[in-house]
Amino acid sequence: MNILSTMDRDAQNPYWLSELEVQLACQENSTFSSQYGMQSTVDEMQSGHHYCKPAETQQNQTSLMLVEQRGLNNSYECKACGRVCKNKSRLLTHLRCHTGERPFECNECGKAFMHKSHLATHIRSHTGERPYMCHECNKAFMHKSHLTKHLRCHMGDHRVKAHQCTTCGKAFAEKSGLLTHLRFHTGERPFVCEECGNAFHQKSGLVRHRRFHVDERPFACADCGKAFHQKSGLMTHIRHHTGEKPFKCRQCGKGFCRKSVLDIHQRCHSGEKPFACTECGKAFSRKSVLEKHQKYHVRHRLLTAT
Repeated sequence: MNILSTMDRDAQNPYWLSELEVQLACQENSTFSSQYGMQSTVDEMQSGHHYCKPAETQQNQTSLMLVEQRGLNNSYECKACGRVCKNKSRLLTHLRCHTGERPFECNECGKAFMHKSHLATHIRSHTGERPYMCHECNKAFMHKSHLTKHLRCHMGDHRVKAHQCTTCGKAFAEKSGLLTHLRFHTGERPFVCEECGNAFHQKSGLVRHRRFHVDERPFACADCGKAFHQKSGLMTHIRHHTGEKPFKCRQCGKGFCRKSVLDIHQRCHSGEKPFACTECGKAFSRKSVLEKHQKYHVRHRLLTAT
């Protein structure tokens, strides 16, 4: 049996293993009854090598073939993908991507994770803990990344926007934002719905779209129980309970729950009529009124045809 390692070993005995290989074998070997038993085996090897029985070596051949210790610079390479790790613990963690091992399980819901830190973050969804607080408004978040994103609303135009679109000049603080924006110019829609073929610029758009196929409504109103496909729909609905009307008309001061309703209202002041009939050219301030008007033409054509 060929076990990959650059460390010297007794040519007369093919079952001598390096420290790293023993750790991998111990991690996979079910014969150890405790963490102490596994660690004892590793400790025995510290002064040289540990002798592994042929049966144990055969059992763990698949895992061991993934690894190679590289020279004397204490770096370890994954033989599955070529990734190089600085130490053994990082390599052992990386190998879970190939083996699918998820040793950290949530006691509440049973969900398992590859990393202990991911489990710790997940547990907050059960406890409600929000350790990351904004010092500007005291709003708290479960994830540090969510706090970082939130802080941008306080920074406003003071953020450095180093990534600029060469087509329209719009600038972004992050390169990922620019790359997403460029799809609107190129027309690229890489996220395609398998159900209907509808494509989207962003993954979030596809996620929201899929809810309409399965009729998933994860955002429910705590007051009346009505559920919505999108969070924005829930937030708008809640205003009907609270009476909040954040969108004010600058002309008359009238308030509205939704911006789209405010836009329609403002046409009463401006006289704008963007919806024109293709039959007669008559224009209307609302699309619904145009559609009602077009039915008149349909009825008229039916009457004249008879």
